[in-house]
Amino acid sequence: IDVRDNGGGTRDALRVVAPRLLDDATPVLVANVAAYRLAEGDERATAAGYLADRSLFPAGWSGWSEAQRDAVQRAAADFAPEWEPSPAEFSEWHWFAIEAAPADRRFAGEVCVLVDEDCFSATDVFLGALAELPRVTLVGSPSGGGSGRSRGFDLAHSRVSVKLSSMASFRPNGLRYDGRGVEVDVPVLAQPGDFVSTSDAVLDAALERLRAR
Repeated sequence: IDVRDNGGGTRDALRVVAPRLLDDATPVLVANVAAYRLAEGDERATAAGYLADRSLFPAGWSGWSEAQRDAVQRAAADFAPEWEPSPAEFSEWHWFAIEAAPADRRFAGEVCVLVDEDCFSATDVFLGALAELPRVTLVGSPSGGGSGRSRGFDLAHSRVSVKLSSMASFRPNGLRYDGRGVEVDVPVLAQPGDFVSTSDAVLDAALERLRAR
């Protein structure tokens, strides 16, 4: 799976790909954990939360399947974020849980994901989720590091437009995305020929790994 140079967008790719890579040992994958940055007048907890546009919902959300609810509860018991958002400024935790596809639609082989520093936002979340799976290997260079659900603001006096993050976003292992990115399992630096399309060192390394399995 090649996601190099992908600056993000929607989480549709993760919702499509991840279910096919899960198995009976991991029937539900908690792919992302986040807290919404409260605006003036917002309640810290609401029934459906604030991040439905990112497929993130509170642990008590009524839309979970039984398997998803159990997985979220287990993840919540073990979740240890490297930075704890202030309860006065951020909502309760929201969770992104993905359920396995039916057995006949799963892929049981090894998977390599090709990564570079231009992977960002939704692609970071894609990488951070798949990195949790034992049959997935990330090859290339660490991603850019960002998952803030940016929102635009026009400053009244200066008329300057700015974008600011509206959530604190974490990998399932508690590490933040912003400023850190997702590390790779097999580091590979691009070679001169890669920039003029005469070679592809990252792809070659991935193919070599897969053939050796």
